[in-house]
Amino acid sequence: MHRPEEIAMSPALPSALSLRLPALAWCAAALLMPGVAAASFQSSAALSALRGTSGAFSLSCVPASCFQSQFSDAPGTVSAATASYTTGGFTMSGWAESWAESLLLLHAGSSLSVTAPATAAAGETWSAIATAGFSTTLEVSADTVIDTSGGLVMTLRYRLDGTQALTLSDGATGVASGGVFATAFGFMSVPCRAVAGSPGDCEVAIGGVSLDRPLPYELLLQTVARVIAPAAGGAYSGTAEADYRSTLTWTGASLSRAGSGEALTGWSLYAGGSAVPVFSSPVPEVPALPLMVAGLAAMGVAARRRR
Repeated sequence: MHRPEEIAMSPALPSALSLRLPALAWCAAALLMPGVAAASFQSSAALSALRGTSGAFSLSCVPASCFQSQFSDAPGTVSAATASYTTGGFTMSGWAESWAESLLLLHAGSSLSVTAPATAAAGETWSAIATAGFSTTLEVSADTVIDTSGGLVMTLRYRLDGTQALTLSDGATGVASGGVFATAFGFMSVPCRAVAGSPGDCEVAIGGVSLDRPLPYELLLQTVARVIAPAAGGAYSGTAEADYRSTLTWTGASLSRAGSGEALTGWSLYAGGSAVPVFSSPVPEVPALPLMVAGLAAMGVAARRRR
């Protein structure tokens, strides 16, 4: 599974997915059941403090390494770490926590608070980072005849619920951010781009999709909380928190023609080799006016027959 040291943040990972029901639906209950969808899940939590070029602060951590990483074939494994430092006029405390609840729900959060004395050196960096993700395979299957000329694009939609807070003093800089990173076909990086007019929503668009052909796919939610000393050194303080433990939720999927952008129907999406679809295309709605006209016509025919 692709594990970037730190992904690019945007204000907005499974083992096999396919496509097959007649209504837009997601089967969250089925995906929460162990063994239903094959996938590799991961979570990590880490805290660190660097003195620029002169080494690292010796943080007091639980676990002792200040870092915990978990890999599992079943979701739910939590990685968590806390850290503190109270020597030489410095005061620091922080935490990081993450877990994958299912293919549909990821959680991650990190936070820290730092106060440094006048003797603080330039280049000091305090960080708390948490990641949660999964690796799987997507597969699109058609329920009706679909014209694939011009290529297909699968768009996966996510809801990113969380909070960010950053307070700095005396020239300190910092980061408090949460973001989503996807990898398709095992090598193509796909950002989750914000959806205009829908705060918190983002979409991953994957080109080159083929019907009934496995597509390796990874998804990672990462939060970063960081405070960096001012360039000139000296006293500073800061708090940073990115709490997305309220979940990254996979909320939908759509299939379109690459050339025209035309939305396609008649497909279903499956996960991890499961026979239960994750999402299915919507059934086209018949406009209300034609329905009303057809109903009135039928009533007229019935009335004439009665006469």
